[in-house]
Amino acid sequence: MLPLNKIINGDCIKILKQIPDKYIDVIITSPPYNIGIDYGLTYNDNKENKEYYKLIKMFLFESHRVLKDKGIVCVVIGEQNGNNLLTDFRILLDNAKFNKIKNIVWFKGLYYIPHEYILIYSKSTKYKNYYSHNDKWYSNNTFPTLWKIRYDIVRKKLKHNASFPLKIPEKLIEILTSENQIILDPFMGSGSTCIAAEKLNRKWIGIEINPEYCEIARKRLKPWINQTRLSVFNKE
Repeated sequence: MLPLNKIINGDCIKILKQIPDKYIDVIITSPPYNIGIDYGLTYNDNKENKEYYKLIKMFLFESHRVLKDKGIVCVVIGEQNGNNLLTDFRILLDNAKFNKIKNIVWFKGLYYIPHEYILIYSKSTKYKNYYSHNDKWYSNNTFPTLWKIRYDIVRKKLKHNASFPLKIPEKLIEILTSENQIILDPFMGSGSTCIAAEKLNRKWIGIEINPEYCEIARKRLKPWINQTRLSVFNKE
């Protein structure tokens, strides 16, 4: 059993295999896009397609296994350098027996990459929402087609080449979970999902292969850690 509220440095597939069946409430993550981004020496983002899609298939298979029956996976992806990730991920999610809830267009406001996608899929045909508002994030029991969240607010001061804004996991967590439920990010990066979970009083697990990114995430998380847990967190 993996400890909760902890950053785990290692290969996400190997670590996912250590998580029991039907243990996680929601997965929020952004896998690498395989477009040659420099993630350091711990990961090659320029794999052969066969190798890359094998990784994604294993990630989705294990995600389906560890999610509770009404669990949800949210995947942030982008189509860049001529790839077809949106179509490919839709097919792979279907093949992994997930059910589509919504594909949201995330408008980033960058002239060279104007938008990406947030794919929201459930393990079963039913899911529960916990959101009490009708607003631009969620209204009348459905997600909108478009979320406008500018990207330039996340690139400052973060030594990570592909972070997403904190607002994305915050709103997904608010809508799809209640307090103390368990959030997992298998490709944690600089820790945005874990920070959002901590802020909103959810339990979380963050998995990241790059030790430098783990340290960045730890530093970002510390201001949000509950004081009763801070001494334990500092010793990890």
